Amino acid sequence: MIYLIYWKRLIHGIQEMNIDEKIDNKFFDKNIHFLSGDVTTDSMEKIIRWILYHNLETTKKELTLYINSDGGTLVDAFGVIDLMQSSIHDFKTVSVGSSMSAAFYILISGTNGKRYAGKNSSLMCHQFSAALDSTKHHETKAWVKENDSLTHRTNNILTNAGLDKSLLKKFLSPTDFYLTSEQAKSYGVIDNIL
Repeated sequence: MIYLIYWKRLIHGIQEMNIDEKIDNKFFDKNIHFLSGDVTTDSMEKIIRWILYHNLETTKKELTLYINSDGGTLVDAFGVIDLMQSSIHDFKTVSVGSSMSAAFYILISGTNGKRYAGKNSSLMCHQFSAALDSTKHHETKAWVKENDSLTHRTNNILTNAGLDKSLLKKFLSPTDFYLTSEQAKSYGVIDNIL
């Protein structure tokens, strides 16, 4: 999207863009991006490229990420979370619709004080799941080690977001843990309700 917008600007000018491209262009100019749909390698690549593009600039600014996702692959979300946390820029994260599973972790990884949810947003956190395709002993041991590592990383994301350590089991229960925006704010994992 980034390259397409500027390529069209250079070649044709803004008058040649269709309405969707004009909207994307306006959002891009305002430092706004969207996560809509599943958290996958492809959807995370677009956000990673957006962050990296803005990280080329040294003037600190606020980047806004709107989220409407039922989740997806946690390790793909880690790439975006790592860049958000290491960026010079502040990240305003806004849940519109739903922020569940891996998308929940992206939402709460926004800059403290700048994490929002719509009053009707559905938020959900749960224990991650991973498939074990083999029953070979050495592969089972490797899977258990990775499982422990993922647990440690998700715990860190939750506590860095402001969640009290005593609540980790509640948030990482084997069953889905749904929250209203008000509940998420009371737990300290978001800061404001739209």
